Amino acid sequence: MWYFYMVKCSDGTLYSGITNNLDNRFKKHSSGKGARYTRSRLPLKLVYFEKLKDQITAMRREWQVKAYSRQKKETLITKKNVEQIARAMIVKDGQILAAHRINAGNLFLPGGHIENDESPEEAIRRELNEELGLDCKPGKFRNLIPHSYREKKTAHREVNYLYEAELPGLAAGSNPESKEAHLEFFWVKNDLKELKRNNLKPALLRKLVSGYKPAKKAAKARKNEKKRDQFTRSVYPAGRTG
Repeated sequence: MWYFYMVKCSDGTLYSGITNNLDNRFKKHSSGKGARYTRSRLPLKLVYFEKLKDQITAMRREWQVKAYSRQKKETLITKKNVEQIARAMIVKDGQILAAHRINAGNLFLPGGHIENDESPEEAIRRELNEELGLDCKPGKFRNLIPHSYREKKTAHREVNYLYEAELPGLAAGSNPESKEAHLEFFWVKNDLKELKRNNLKPALLRKLVSGYKPAKKAAKARKNEKKRDQFTRSVYPAGRTG
């Protein structure tokens, strides 16, 4: 599977390309390791993508769209209407915080639509404040997840920006009270079997988040810090640093 995609840069310009791994390619662009054009125009938003059968087909589509005027490109983007969604991965004590629309048959991670003038991090903070009345702290960007589905005979296309996040003061096992009547929030065991059983969507999220343990990352960071301290003491004995 190959993709043709377009991203909107911070200066409003559009950049297009092809890839066989949309998630990894977007990560490279966002970290400044992608195309030279996008490096000085961060942050980026993925505004359009198409799935294509092979590299040759993707290349042909890229050449075709690159020849379009800016207005025709914008029309293409508007017609396909790729929704921009920011998702927060909040994990504590082996459980992940999930949301549920009352009377719906699936779960999703907290977050929501990114407004035109927002970054994904700003959208997560705003959405969690509106939904739970809590101050969320978005952390590292983890993955970009494209998702297509049909609802009431209408096709939907979205991209999900997945971020590690923290909600200080929120204890695992104690389900937070929703500030919005149509939503419920609760903790789910963060393993693949439970996420499948509870129908977490998009389905691609399940393998990406299952088993994630932020405490291990913190322990590793503390271990590395201890090693640096030991090295400093060996180089500068008796507390001398210069």
